[in-house]
Amino acid sequence: MKLSEAISKYANYCEGQGLTPSTLNAYAYGLKRLGDHLPDIELEAVVAEDLDGWLTQLRRARKRGGEKLSQSTIQQCYRSAHSFFQWCLKRKHLAHSPMEAVNRPKIDSVLRRYLKLEEIPKLLDAAATGRYAARDLVILMLMVDCGPRLAEVANLSVEDVDLTERTVSIKRGKGGTGRVVPIVSATVYALRCWLAVRPTTWRKRSPVDGRSLFGLSRVGVRMMVQRAAHRAGLDITAHGLRHSFATHYEGQLDDLQQILGHANITTTLMIYRHRSTEHARRYHEERSPLAILSRVPHNPE
Repeated sequence: MKLSEAISKYANYCEGQGLTPSTLNAYAYGLKRLGDHLPDIELEAVVAEDLDGWLTQLRRARKRGGEKLSQSTIQQCYRSAHSFFQWCLKRKHLAHSPMEAVNRPKIDSVLRRYLKLEEIPKLLDAAATGRYAARDLVILMLMVDCGPRLAEVANLSVEDVDLTERTVSIKRGKGGTGRVVPIVSATVYALRCWLAVRPTTWRKRSPVDGRSLFGLSRVGVRMMVQRAAHRAGLDITAHGLRHSFATHYEGQLDDLQQILGHANITTTLMIYRHRSTEHARRYHEERSPLAILSRVPHNPE
């Protein structure tokens, strides 16, 4: 079987699994680049060296605007290829995966922009003065409160909100999986205010249906965040708000994994290793043996 044929079959499989459009597009992007790099090759002939060369080619590749591919994009391509070859193993198309000998591309944590705690009120204040203040404010509060992805916010419906239980149900997360996330009282109040004035019907050209919680597409949510950030004088993106939540969340790592919707806790640990470092530094003053000794009264005798 040709590599291109296997990729086509895998694309059909993913679509049949009900994966979100963003996940399908991410897989398609990475695997198209793999197919273009290894045209007319047999699936069984692909070896680790071919994949190393592909990743090297991705690091040298340029977008239409002349910019290099981001580290996040390259890592997403790696994950797409890894999932593809795992599927090949399960379907008995391969006896072993060539990805086993390929190292995951590194990504610098400094590239993951997040807000400092003192910057969050500035962003919320900027949203509270616009034309759609009730809607924009609660979206930003929700994104900082529990870190949903951009598409997850856009896909929320009215029925997904339970103000009594103080939870929001994300029915179609990354990979097509769902989860229920908690929200704080301030976000519940903001949601009540929005639902009190929320239109029951949207404008005719709106790409979302009438039960949409916010009446915005992914692009609409992204642009709203950009406008609010610009007014506040902050350099942050919609996905950066997800990083802001995860960085400042003080709960257990497995709780963070569940709220973020990561399938594997290793993903949470890898992406937010800077969070662990910051928490260790913060509490070192309390937990170090010398810190403990400094609290023990000195006996001069």
